[in-house]
Amino acid sequence: METEEKRLERITDIKYILPLLDDGNVSGETMFFLQDLIGCDEKFDGREAFLKMQDYWAQWHIVFKWIRDAETLREAKTIFTEKGNEKYNVEKVFKLFKEAQK
Repeated sequence: METEEKRLERITDIKYILPLLDDGNVSGETMFFLQDLIGCDEKFDGREAFLKMQDYWAQWHIVFKWIRDAETLREAKTIFTEKGNEKYNVEKVFKLFKEAQK
């Protein structure tokens, strides 16, 4: 049986996460981890989470998949407007994803 420490290590391992983006099969904890990386602080708790999470994650899933599949940082940043690129740290996520793909 997997310990809680090992499980948390696994669900925040970029190499583990990247292939899961293809079908969106990531846990809520992993989604929050990715959102923390990019600098998103829009999270929900309790009942609000249950009602909003599915649509919300679908939107963020597209963002992280786009960044993963981009060949250059410039391409990755096209997922957001200039204002979005000021708010979110696409470069940090892009670099982590590319390093994990080596």
